[in-house]
Amino acid sequence: MPDSDAKEVASDPPNIRTGPGKKGRGDSILFGKPTFASIGDPFKEAALCIVRKEHRNREIEVGNEKPFKLTKAVRQPDNAAYPHMKDFEHVQKNFRDVENNNEVMIGPRNLLTNPPKAGIVGKNTTFGGMIPYMEDDYNRPKELETKKRLAG
Repeated sequence: MPDSDAKEVASDPPNIRTGPGKKGRGDSILFGKPTFASIGDPFKEAALCIVRKEHRNREIEVGNEKPFKLTKAVRQPDNAAYPHMKDFEHVQKNFRDVENNNEVMIGPRNLLTNPPKAGIVGKNTTFGGMIPYMEDDYNRPKELETKKRLAG
């Protein structure tokens, strides 16, 4: 309980305080030193293991004066085995007048329509008036099948 003479309000200790996040690249932005899966194993470039190494001194001692060369360079064909077939012929349209090249020819209008009809808008509005209600016989398909079966 706070004292009655105290002028301050008692509160809990402050929560966790953090500074701005570190920016950049590499290990310097991490919280701690990173651990690697291969501790104590020195880094080796994979490409150097694959490449053939030539020991020229040893080759000269053995009697190979010339350096290693590939036997033959095989030419890869750069064209297709079949001719290219066009899907369509591109037609360049020319809208300029033949007589006067500065004028553009305008074709006829494509489609002419009437303006929308003005009138009543809303519920039960139709073009040809109200369609009367007609009852549908529920057993009509069954009767037609029966007649077809008896006729056949």
